[in-house]
Amino acid sequence: MKAPRVTLRQLFAGQQLAGLTPHEYEGMTDAERQLARLKFIAARADFLAKMPHQDGAGLPANIHAEAGRLHKAARTTLQRLQGDDVSLAVASALAVGQGLERIQAQLAIASLLDVTDKLSKAEPDIRRGKKVHDGAKEAADLRNAPFKAKWPEYQKDVDDKKQRNPALSYAEICRQVAIKHKVSEKTITRNTTNPARK
Repeated sequence: MKAPRVTLRQLFAGQQLAGLTPHEYEGMTDAERQLARLKFIAARADFLAKMPHQDGAGLPANIHAEAGRLHKAARTTLQRLQGDDVSLAVASALAVGQGLERIQAQLAIASLLDVTDKLSKAEPDIRRGKKVHDGAKEAADLRNAPFKAKWPEYQKDVDDKKQRNPALSYAEICRQVAIKHKVSEKTITRNTTNPARK
């Protein structure tokens, strides 16, 4: 039987509310809330620490040891709170927060490594796509080469028409040059510059 896959986010989801509903959480005092959160974190960390490591489960190998330390810190904090040792309990509570941060950091790193791994697996597809794109661009360049050779002529005609009749608009000049060369106005507009702006 396969072990169910659980992400760390799912495992520690709700730790802010100690795994309780908002209605249950609202009815508690601050001290009760902190105790409930600590118990929740300790139980989840214990579960994670005891979970056997499986390659490909999506969890970093060192996460189990980190969960064990988090469980120990949460249990120590609970014991110190029950023993009315508030100053030591505060120090232990800080260790719990740091433990949660370390687990989240390890999860983020593992996620980043997973993305990097997926990108490296996609590398052949990326290269193949680039080859297809480059090939299509080369084909278009070869097909359009004879037309590109005429672009300087278009600009020369545009400049001549503007020089002979300065009152003509650039759009009208492009229309007349397009008719002369039997191409579209858009072709002339794309491949020339307005002489008035030079």
